Amino acid sequence: MPFKSKAQQGYMFANMPRIAMKWAKHTPDMEHLPQHVEQSPISQPQDLHSNVDFFVVKMPMDHTPKVQDLVQQHNPISFAQACQEGSCNMNECSGFYMEEAEAHQHAYNLVKGLYESAKALEEKKELVASKLQKKIDQLDKEAQKHLKLAKQDVENKEKHRAAAKKLLDKIEHLESKNKAVSSSKKEVQPLEEFEMPKPAKKLKK
Repeated sequence: MPFKSKAQQGYMFANMPRIAMKWAKHTPDMEHLPQHVEQSPISQPQDLHSNVDFFVVKMPMDHTPKVQDLVQQHNPISFAQACQEGSCNMNECSGFYMEEAEAHQHAYNLVKGLYESAKALEEKKELVASKLQKKIDQLDKEAQKHLKLAKQDVENKEKHRAAAKKLLDKIEHLESKNKAVSSSKKEVQPLEEFEMPKPAKKLKK
């Protein structure tokens, strides 16, 4: 796909350098390109739907998106025009590829990374909750011990009651934290099995 204008060339090298390099190889004389090219309404639809071999990987919006939902096929010209017009946000794109297999591999790596991060976070929550509960049980035993001594040791009854109250206050605080951790737990969906598209065969010259 050769460049048709200097404006197009500048935009593509600034925003999609990989594709721009490929287009440059098919442009015989880039120095003498016009600044802009006006397209007639008749020829425009044909241009917008030709050479559809450009794949955009969208940024995943949650922990377990489907790989195939992240890869979108676009026409290079219409995609560039959409970005210029503001109907497409480049910040929502994670990668641009000419090969479908490369785009899906990138998307799969994104999904796998999100899955592993989400799984590690939930495992950490489980560990924190377990440690909090262990500490709560330990403090509860100590508090019950002081309450028992308060009944047996009349002279130091108030001292033991004060110690028990202090421990029970700590337990209440830890239980609140443990409840917050437990309520934030989420079920991590297993990483989906996905068969990668095979790379396109290159024609022998």
